[in-house]
Amino acid sequence: MKISELQNRLNNIQKKLHSIIRKRGLKGKQSYIRSSKLIFEIHEVVKISLKEELEKHYKNTEFAILPPIGKNSPELTMEGYLKNKKQDIVVLFRNYDIEKSIVIGVRSQLSSLNKNFDTLMERTFAETLNLRLRNSELIMGEVYLIPAKEYNEKAMEDFKVEFKKTNLDKFIQMFDRLSNRVSIPPLNPYEIFKYNSTALIISDFSQKHGVKLYTNGKELLKDGLISSQEIAKKFDKLSPIKFTERLIKHHSYILPKNS
Repeated sequence: MKISELQNRLNNIQKKLHSIIRKRGLKGKQSYIRSSKLIFEIHEVVKISLKEELEKHYKNTEFAILPPIGKNSPELTMEGYLKNKKQDIVVLFRNYDIEKSIVIGVRSQLSSLNKNFDTLMERTFAETLNLRLRNSELIMGEVYLIPAKEYNEKAMEDFKVEFKKTNLDKFIQMFDRLSNRVSIPPLNPYEIFKYNSTALIISDFSQKHGVKLYTNGKELLKDGLISSQEIAKKFDKLSPIKFTERLIKHHSYILPKNS
């Protein structure tokens, strides 16, 4: 993933979000989140990074990213086992069936993380199963933005920007269990729920001069945000730095590089 682009987008989110909270409080923040303007910034980073990596890897294969860069539609609807659902980002390849596509979910949670943890976990788990029970080989990625220190919703009611501690250990352990599916045939049926690649974007929005983006476990450990070297190593596998590279590597097992 293009880290410089991601950093710029995170700084934009911080500036806009803090301005909205100070002017309109919690309701303003909730309206901003519902408008999808915040998450659109992350969508754009993913699509720009994907395009660059795909052009390097698949030089002889035409592809299309939906929605296109700079737009939030059209979103492609994929057929699932329980329901059909519009997908955040899909890469389609010319002359290949939709089963050879890449599907990426992009989400964020900036406050009430502990309160919503079970719901977030179940939803993340269900997304892969719904599609993979239709197409077991489908290459899937997950991009999740969470704060190093979550926003305090009580303070937002008073038009203040304040933060409280996030239990990052729990989130890193969860995404570690749900990620890094091995794509080399034969596929392990017990890994059908796993994403091929995950980018856990852990960002400290409490910094005064731009967002601090964490790209490795040592940084988190140094700042006292995680509890152990073991958790640090797990985060390294979820870092946004190599997200698109990991995804394309997995995809190359079902779509040859020189095709």
